[in-house]
Amino acid sequence: MRLNLRDIEEMILKTAKGSLSEVVVVSVLALDKEGSEPLVVHVVFGSDTPADPEAFLRGLLDDLPLPQYMCPRVAKSLSVTHPSADVAAKKPMSTIESQLKEIWKDVLSHGPHDREDISNESDFFQMGGTSMLLLEERLDTNQSSQDPRVIYHGDLRLPLLGLSKLEANRIFSQADSTIHSAAEVSHLKSYSNLHDTNVASTKELTRLCLPRRIPIHYVSTAGVAMFAVGHTFDEVSASSTPPPTDSGDGYSASKWASERFLERVNAAFDLPGHWIVLIENVSRNIVKDVLENNPWTPNGLSCIHQTGDIVIPLDQMKEYIERESEEPLPVIEKLTLTEWAEKAELVGLHSSLANVLKNADQIGILQMHIPKLVRKYRN
Repeated sequence: MRLNLRDIEEMILKTAKGSLSEVVVVSVLALDKEGSEPLVVHVVFGSDTPADPEAFLRGLLDDLPLPQYMCPRVAKSLSVTHPSADVAAKKPMSTIESQLKEIWKDVLSHGPHDREDISNESDFFQMGGTSMLLLEERLDTNQSSQDPRVIYHGDLRLPLLGLSKLEANRIFSQADSTIHSAAEVSHLKSYSNLHDTNVASTKELTRLCLPRRIPIHYVSTAGVAMFAVGHTFDEVSASSTPPPTDSGDGYSASKWASERFLERVNAAFDLPGHWIVLIENVSRNIVKDVLENNPWTPNGLSCIHQTGDIVIPLDQMKEYIERESEEPLPVIEKLTLTEWAEKAELVGLHSSLANVLKNADQIGILQMHIPKLVRKYRN
């Protein structure tokens, strides 16, 4: 993009309202981190020099009625010594301020300003910073703080999982391991409706992990075991028990498809990982397995059942609840799915969902096979 620097100089003189006698705008030849050439304006004050020249110049740049790409990032005076900078330089920096200075020096390394001039009173944008560089500064600040957690907002349906290129590069150039537990959980949607969110996101995460072979710990669902035939299901691959093509449980089918994809990736690229079948709140055990990162098979692939220690047959659920309750309970009824849906509708269940459950019960499509998940003993 071509710029007429003279037009910018005239606008600066007009906005200064007589406080400046001369203005020269130059384009710095060294490219900054965004690939553009930042503008710097050099000024000479008139006879009436402001009491705080630096503050005046900062305000002047902020007030320029120009598009951002035409606004100089830095203003320097050629006629006076800046007393405010001298005072700031004498003021000692705190530990946090010193850390921020080092981050600014790195982020602004290609900018037009002398990085050693950074002081307590420095303005990030007046030093040559931009909104994109501010994002990088914030990420670096998060990394250097005592709390190592950094939160990124994304979208499973989008490329790079909804992250920016800068965010994705920062994460996957440093990550030691990944836990993939995100999914759209719906037992009413079909596999095709859930594919982009639940399966395509697994493929995208794998693509991001492969260059550095970052282990993937995939949190699956006990629903994949429902496609098996036996009464028990060991910590093994579910590849031999695919969901039926007309399966009404699109969620479990999408988890099964993700497991199979990761198994194929492991075979082709030797990418280590764990498949974790989640039954209850077992976050502590998941983190423990991730930190140990010790697959039990030669190919670096493990299936782990994170289950509770109590086995309750479904036909004994009523008796178990009555036995374990510490408070007296009202009468517990055993209901068919249709009866349950009708009662639930009376207390707030949406009528459309109630109808789905009643219809499914009547035509028998919700007959579920639930095998016992076998868990290996671990310390």
